[in-house]
Amino acid sequence: LCRLSKCVRANTLAETLSPDGRPIIWAGTHGGGLGRLSDDEWTVFSTSDGLPSDNVWGILEEPTAQGSVLWVGTEMGLAVLRPGADRFVTEPGFPTHSVNSLALTFDPKHERILWVGTYGGGLAVLKNESWARLTTAEGMPSNFFTSLVTVTPTNGPQITWAGTDGGGVVRITEDSIETIATSSGLPSDAVYSLLETRETDQRGMLWVGTRNGGLAQLVEGKWRKLSPDPRPLADPVNALLETLDENGSSQIWLGTDGKGLYRFGNGRWTHFAGKPPSDTIQCLAEGRGKNGKAEVWVGTRNGGLGLFSDGRWRTFSKRTGALPSDLVQALLTTRESDGEQILWVGTRHGLARFGDGQWSRFTPADGLPHQSILSLTQTIESNGRARLWAGTFNGLTFHDGQKWQTIEPSPGLLNNSVQCLHEHRADDGRRTLWAGTDGGGLTILDLDNGAKVLFSLTDSTQPALPNNVISEIVEDRFGRIYCLTNGGVARLTMVGPNSGRATDYEILTYSMEDGLPLNEGNRGAAIVDRSGKVWVGTVGGAAVIDPRIEQPDQTNDPLILEARPGSDPTELLSSGVDLSFSKKHIVFSYALLSFFHEDRTRFKTQLVGLPGSLSPWTTDTKTDYRALSSGHYIFRVWGRDAAGNTSDPLEFAFSVLPPPWQTWWAYALMMAFATLGVSLILRARIRAIRERERRLSKLVEARTRRLTEANQLLVELSYADSLTGVGNRRRFDELYVAEWRRAIRAGQPLSLIIFDVDLLKVYNDTFGHAKGDECLKAVAAAVADSLPRAGDTVSRFGGDEFAVILPGTKTQGAVIVAENLRRAVAGIKLKRGGAVAESFITVTCGVGTQIPTEADDPNHLIDITDKALYLAKNEGRNRVGTAQARRV
Repeated sequence: LCRLSKCVRANTLAETLSPDGRPIIWAGTHGGGLGRLSDDEWTVFSTSDGLPSDNVWGILEEPTAQGSVLWVGTEMGLAVLRPGADRFVTEPGFPTHSVNSLALTFDPKHERILWVGTYGGGLAVLKNESWARLTTAEGMPSNFFTSLVTVTPTNGPQITWAGTDGGGVVRITEDSIETIATSSGLPSDAVYSLLETRETDQRGMLWVGTRNGGLAQLVEGKWRKLSPDPRPLADPVNALLETLDENGSSQIWLGTDGKGLYRFGNGRWTHFAGKPPSDTIQCLAEGRGKNGKAEVWVGTRNGGLGLFSDGRWRTFSKRTGALPSDLVQALLTTRESDGEQILWVGTRHGLARFGDGQWSRFTPADGLPHQSILSLTQTIESNGRARLWAGTFNGLTFHDGQKWQTIEPSPGLLNNSVQCLHEHRADDGRRTLWAGTDGGGLTILDLDNGAKVLFSLTDSTQPALPNNVISEIVEDRFGRIYCLTNGGVARLTMVGPNSGRATDYEILTYSMEDGLPLNEGNRGAAIVDRSGKVWVGTVGGAAVIDPRIEQPDQTNDPLILEARPGSDPTELLSSGVDLSFSKKHIVFSYALLSFFHEDRTRFKTQLVGLPGSLSPWTTDTKTDYRALSSGHYIFRVWGRDAAGNTSDPLEFAFSVLPPPWQTWWAYALMMAFATLGVSLILRARIRAIRERERRLSKLVEARTRRLTEANQLLVELSYADSLTGVGNRRRFDELYVAEWRRAIRAGQPLSLIIFDVDLLKVYNDTFGHAKGDECLKAVAAAVADSLPRAGDTVSRFGGDEFAVILPGTKTQGAVIVAENLRRAVAGIKLKRGGAVAESFITVTCGVGTQIPTEADDPNHLIDITDKALYLAKNEGRNRVGTAQARRV
């Protein structure tokens, strides 16, 4: 931008259009104001033109009916240039902090919203000509904003992403503000830049450039790993819970296997280590104290039960007489009809009940099918009565208010170890109980029909679960069921008429490719929070997904189909080909260009003309046919990606010709002309031999061509200097001899320039030999770029010496070329270092010219040129010395 007034740093650039459609370039500088390039002329706006500061950080054009409005963010605040005006103005309410990012969005009523990110003053928002401020006082993680991006998803609310210095990324919609920081998996909370892109399947991706954390990618609809500050949590997460504090703010609790209890609230993590009775947390439950405040019950492994209330811990255990076992496996809080809170505690050796300050127990002697209680839930019957369900190590049971009744394991319940339970109410009011087992998949019972088993889902049913070990079941706001398994999270969506059959559902499986820390889930480790996010705990940590912002993949991926003869896999066939009866082996290969969950890509094929050839969906990518009868055929293939999108079929038409002896005229000819038949057979044989010879000839030609190309590449590599990329000494020697002979034949002069880098040893001693190599590369590149003619060549002569051959060039022209390359090297301005007068790297050149004859020694020109270089060195370096064999 030296053309503005002085050389200044450019902080930001923008392009707008003039009213007549001509491009206008705006350049925000550091100290030089705002430059406008229009019709190859620069206009500079500074503080004298209304800008609050000459340090410009952000530019935004807002199209209006009256013309373009230009918003400019400066070091001292915001300014605006209205249509038709020649001065910037600052208006009441404008931010006065440093403004470095600007964005424009529209609300559902198409009202314009201007977002202004400031460094130190928070986020300023202009809507309906009224300014508002979003700072840490309003829940922002930082007042220092660095970048803004606005996104309009294909479905869902418009999103404004704001990057902060120290607070991570803020996701702002019409009804929510969410912070994504290191606690949510972001590698650094210092965000410098944002970019939003879209994949071909419309899946949105936010790219986040951070300080010291590299580049992060946030994909809509993917799981985000949780990382409690200050270290990433890669330990198993066994339990999850959401509570509300006294201000109504959400708090998320994570129970780990060996690292204690974590709580996330108000943007930070709190770690409870050693405070519960054990650091191995098995389950969590929310309760309410008599003062109405939230309490947290913590079930541990071999440490009993902990209660966190009013900032204090209490412990209940087998020793205190509260529990039948200190290994707690399930927790549930319920309410009696009179409002009394009841706590149910499932342990390894029975079920405990805590209510009205009293503990009681249930064991197999009371009707439980097994003493190990793995899961608990409560349902409300049509008569309004509560029913408590317990999943045990050996069966499913419920308490009807008087006694325990066990669900018979057959038919339907494929495994007696019931690890999780969930009640689902469909839109039509139908109630079902979902029971996840340890190895037997998922069983669904009809609560409106005596808990009759409706159907089961496993890894071998249709649809299929990713794994038969079910750890937890939760339901999102859209009525979709999430099953935490040992093979990922399976999401079941009802697509049928709710007829009580497995085919009413389709299953989408999330795995590590979707952002999960690991695919193996933990029993009871899943919740859906009050905002609708789904949280899961796995063997490798916890993750969360927001189904509200999920962008469904509804794009058909490209499908590719190729056909080749079985006898020659290198030959590619075209649709409509005729296959002879002797070469009717045809192989079809196909691929779907889907790069997400490729292991779930499926193909279906059909050969029209061959009855019963429609295949099921498989992972096969190749189909071949070896013994087709004569006739016309059409091969079809469909591709289906992981999201279930099915591509349009591709078709390949071909025919299999009948053998000559199966035609009516062949029969007649063979009967009448046996001799002619023999001749036809011989001709067919000859054609086959010639075809084979042709293929062999083509193969030999192809291999010969590849060998020639490889040899040519080796020759070229042998002539190149491995460090600088110019010709090496071998290349110089051959070119010099060739040009010497050409000059003898033409009677023309031949000039030679030999130069070396001045004081390269000082440069190496100062910066090291690696930098010395970089210096030689830069010098060689500068010299090669400065040579005026295609026939002029530069080669590395040896060490830091280079040679330039100038055919047909007299002394005067050679000196001009030498001076040009000397200036070119000086122009790259490589600082020399060391205690020498010259500040930058230079070269000294020797120039020699000769009109060679047959009697002359070619080495003579090299010798006198080298002497000219030596003399120029003695005269002080960074100069050109000349020598001549005879007057030229």
